[in-house]
Amino acid sequence: MPATREAGDSNFRWGRNLRPARVEASSVRANPLFIYPFEEWRESLEVMRRSDDPHPHDAYLMEFVNPVDGGSVMSTISAFARLAPAGFRTQPMRSTDGMVHVVVEGEGTMSIDGKDYDLKPGEIVVSPCWSERIIAAQSDLLLFSFSDKATQEKLSLWREHLS
Repeated sequence: MPATREAGDSNFRWGRNLRPARVEASSVRANPLFIYPFEEWRESLEVMRRSDDPHPHDAYLMEFVNPVDGGSVMSTISAFARLAPAGFRTQPMRSTDGMVHVVVEGEGTMSIDGKDYDLKPGEIVVSPCWSERIIAAQSDLLLFSFSDKATQEKLSLWREHLS
């Protein structure tokens, strides 16, 4: 099938805090952007680090969003980018969503209900719902995570507990 628009069209239409003026959000069935270049979200985390202290439970955490409605990146899936600075240890937390964490950069450990899992680039760790999570970064640790939080929020089921 031939391309009907030039490369990068979606980013220009939807990815710069703009959207086509006469497009109703209800008429867009899927996230029209769905391209989140690594360099851009990595840089966003660094900008956050330069201006803010890390959150005690999250370190630096950003959520990928749908530019049409500002909601989750997909209607049923939430996705996140997290930077935990070298030497940082998060406070314990738990939430009702099960999360899949992919280590993009750095090393550390994730404690899930008291059991430690080594984190190295390429590792995948799953934290089940309502399990206590603690992340400890040995070096700057970058995680990409996704969960069913979006679905649970729509059903008014999502909860969290910050210790």
